[in-house]
Amino acid sequence: MKQKPFTIASDAAPAKQAILGAALKLFAARGVDGVTIRDVAEEAGFTNPALYKHYKSKEDMAQDLFEVCFREMVARMEVGLRADMPFHGAMDHYLTTMMELYTAAPEGLDFVNDNMGRFWPHVPEELNHRTQVTQVREILMRGRKEGAVTRDQPLELQITFVLGLFAQLARFARHDGLSKSITAYRKDCFLMLEKLFA
Repeated sequence: MKQKPFTIASDAAPAKQAILGAALKLFAARGVDGVTIRDVAEEAGFTNPALYKHYKSKEDMAQDLFEVCFREMVARMEVGLRADMPFHGAMDHYLTTMMELYTAAPEGLDFVNDNMGRFWPHVPEELNHRTQVTQVREILMRGRKEGAVTRDQPLELQITFVLGLFAQLARFARHDGLSKSITAYRKDCFLMLEKLFA
């Protein structure tokens, strides 16, 4: 079954979905600051006033888009990530899911990764309870309990390595710096992390 794009929220009106889809396409290509409300309206096939029915500003639209993409990333990561899953299975699940998400909707992951510092401080409090950081922390804690992940390194640094590895791999993929598809690197990423944290 084909996954819906990151911008599709089940409760969003079709017009709002079209607006967010157009915004994501433009923001991913030019950055938020390189896009105007008029650009988004033209891409979505609406007038400026029609966009203002849904959003009071471009920044408001970008913030909403960030939250939609972020929620979807975290929610899709939760699928199949069981509490009783051993470290190796959980880390493989994380890498596989992130790579599949990137393949399905690269603009969504790029938008979140590139704009974390800009939009994260303004997300609703409830989004702070379940994030990529908390998910990776839990996976690494499983590895520590099982003896598969060393306790000699700071946990925060280990989390940074996992998140940074994928974010940088995604950047390479975006700029055609990979010789294979991003999913072809899953096993090597896992082996590198396993050696790093042993």
